Amino acid sequence: TRDRRLREDRHAGLRRHPQLVDEAIGAGALGFSTSRTFLHKVPDGRYVPGTHADPSELLAICRVLGRRGKGIFEGALRIGERDREEHLPNPTVAMGLGDSGAHVGQIMDASSPTWLLSYWVKNRGVMSLEEAIRGWTSDTAAIFGIKDRGVLRDGAYADINVIDFDNLAMELPEYKHDFPAGAGRFVQRGRGYEQVIVNGHVFMEHGEHTGALVGRTLRS
Repeated sequence: TRDRRLREDRHAGLRRHPQLVDEAIGAGALGFSTSRTFLHKVPDGRYVPGTHADPSELLAICRVLGRRGKGIFEGALRIGERDREEHLPNPTVAMGLGDSGAHVGQIMDASSPTWLLSYWVKNRGVMSLEEAIRGWTSDTAAIFGIKDRGVLRDGAYADINVIDFDNLAMELPEYKHDFPAGAGRFVQRGRGYEQVIVNGHVFMEHGEHTGALVGRTLRS
């Protein structure tokens, strides 16, 4: 029967998936990512496998990370506004969103930090400004082992945003065709960022690039 097949598939997954994750972590993988949201589908319209995965499967994978003593478990969760309000101040939750430009023509997620500060902090008061900034900076750097980032201290790399908090807001997204071969992408500008300072030089001022190029390419 269908129910029996589902149970057999689940038991097989409980055995095989942790083995695969354990092998990957041992080979140097950062961690494991899964999706529970109904927004993620494969090209033929079916939900991705993690959408309806039994919690026992996810816990079995988490135990692998526990035994290894390392690894990141990332999830695109099926949560609503009430859930986010409960999770954002949780010290065990790492804030962040971005896919390194993999879906620039489909979604706009570069505005996430501005949305966090302007909506959840300023409008809703779910967390303090200091907590939100720390979550996006030093907390994230510490999780991924990035040294001397996200803090203001002597000897650290200081990328600084000077923010007009009262006027912090987002403009509507635009679709621009300014990539090679005329490819398109979403662009969403923010207001309230007075300056962005990189390595002691003003890199952006009132949303416009100053012409300063003071960073360096780590690897090309």
